[in-house]
Amino acid sequence: MTIFIVLFLTVTAFGFSLTTRWSIKSVQNFKQETEAYYVALSGFDLARKYLMNDSEANTDFITEDGTFYVDREHDPLTGEMDIYNGKVRIDITDEQSRININRTSQDNLRKLLHYAGVEPDKEDALVDCLLDWIDADDAHHLNGVEDEYYEDFGYRSKNAPLDTVEELALVKEFGDGLLGGSDDYSSILPLITTFGDGRFNVNTVSREMMSLLGVSEIDIDNVMSYRDSETGGLSAVPSNLRAFGFSTTYSRYIRIVISAEVKDSGIEYLITAIVKRTPEAGSFRLDTVYWREDVKHS
Repeated sequence: MTIFIVLFLTVTAFGFSLTTRWSIKSVQNFKQETEAYYVALSGFDLARKYLMNDSEANTDFITEDGTFYVDREHDPLTGEMDIYNGKVRIDITDEQSRININRTSQDNLRKLLHYAGVEPDKEDALVDCLLDWIDADDAHHLNGVEDEYYEDFGYRSKNAPLDTVEELALVKEFGDGLLGGSDDYSSILPLITTFGDGRFNVNTVSREMMSLLGVSEIDIDNVMSYRDSETGGLSAVPSNLRAFGFSTTYSRYIRIVISAEVKDSGIEYLITAIVKRTPEAGSFRLDTVYWREDVKHS
């Protein structure tokens, strides 16, 4: 009986100890996650301030290494910096350097699919399935599908524009292999958006994207030669590039990606936001049109 009692007390004490340690660890994780969240918010506020202090409202540009400049006067806000008890990384990119999947032409969509490595005989199905998903009617294109296909999976064709690019995973023929990349396909996610009016900013479209769209190497080199902190990008769109969709030198839709960590916590807090920037009384009004938060534990 004595041995049984001792064994019972030992097991109980061990269980209580584990519960206590688990509770302490949970509180510690919550504290560190909260700290990382506010570090990330501080980084987002810095990015907002940078975008609002644009002294050249008609020109934004990105250098060939991907660094975003609002003007020639302010140093770019990018890379890693220390904030309070942590560190934050800020990446600012332009949504108007991507193909708007809701508004692009079929020709550009096919160029995008070709870039991704899609076989020519499969392009028709991908194009038609996307068109059927975003158009307002229930009539399907030759190689597309409507509700009768999606109902087997528990949902229906949207018959409206995509809200986010991730929604493409719901469309027949599109999937993680094409969106996120695979052994067969290059990822199209970094090249597409659902925000903006579909116009390309000639000063922010990457060399890779310009080549995808069919711009000649000579014209690409000419555009890139203007993208430095002294020149500040092109002040007008060259007439020979307008046929490719280039029609502006500044951007209204900006993507802000924040990664924050508290020292020695192993917790990374991620914020991805897209803001709409509208000129207003000598400055800008920023409206957040997309917001996503993620937490990673190492």
